[in-house]
Amino acid sequence: MISRPITAATVPSFTGLYIVFPIEIVLNFFSSLGVKTKVERGQRVFPVSDDADQVADALQLFAERAGVKISFGQRAVGILLNEEGGISGVQSLHQKSMRHVPADAVIVATGGD
Repeated sequence: MISRPITAATVPSFTGLYIVFPIEIVLNFFSSLGVKTKVERGQRVFPVSDDADQVADALQLFAERAGVKISFGQRAVGILLNEEGGISGVQSLHQKSMRHVPADAVIVATGGD
């Protein structure tokens, strides 16, 4: 089933991959998750608390309610493809052990503490 991983060496850049939502949708979305928001210069939306963790927690809750499995503390080293070229999972490194996690879709997110 697993034929070849996609790695940074095979796909050098993911720039420009984003979607812009109308501000009303963004405000309603975060409001539905209990995050009070404010709109600042340039139509940028921020939590009233100015606490980015509040946004991260709300997004995590939304994803988990939708059935998304989130794995923290792992280094993604490759996205695995099946013979047809579709996603079949992710290859990750966790505590010096390589893991193959099966999945129909994969989101790789990076960031600090």
